[in-house]
Amino acid sequence: METPAGDHPYPLYALMLWAAERAESDFFYDLELDGFPGLTRSNWQVFANVPPQGTRPTEIARLLAIRTQSVSTLVRDLERLGYVERLSDPMDARVNLIRVSKRGRRLREEADKHLKEMEAAWARDLGAEDLALLRGSLEKLRTTWRATAEETWGIGQYGLT
Repeated sequence: METPAGDHPYPLYALMLWAAERAESDFFYDLELDGFPGLTRSNWQVFANVPPQGTRPTEIARLLAIRTQSVSTLVRDLERLGYVERLSDPMDARVNLIRVSKRGRRLREEADKHLKEMEAAWARDLGAEDLALLRGSLEKLRTTWRATAEETWGIGQYGLT
């Protein structure tokens, strides 16, 4: 298949998918070794969108463009693992707020450490200049796709937080 960049054995999509899956697998494996088991792409997306002050499940659902029922299921998983806690909203006791637990805060610290280590390894493998080009290109795609999602579906984040 001829591409603007020339003839390549793998479609760019396949390479991006492979890289993302490898990074994700390594990330969750490292966290599990550090004592943070049970993380998946789905529950991590929910966890990553819980701000320090807490939030309602409906807000997470809006940000990720998924159903509130799906968020509730994933929050139950995260709660069972000890990464988040539910509490009553002080403005409306009928509504739950989701907040990162003490264990969840430790998870975030470890996750940040592993993400920095991962990027440092990529810088060693690719070189700082190529890594900067890759980051810039991916940020351009994210910006374009995010704007398209906002225009098309009226979704503010579309899971691209």
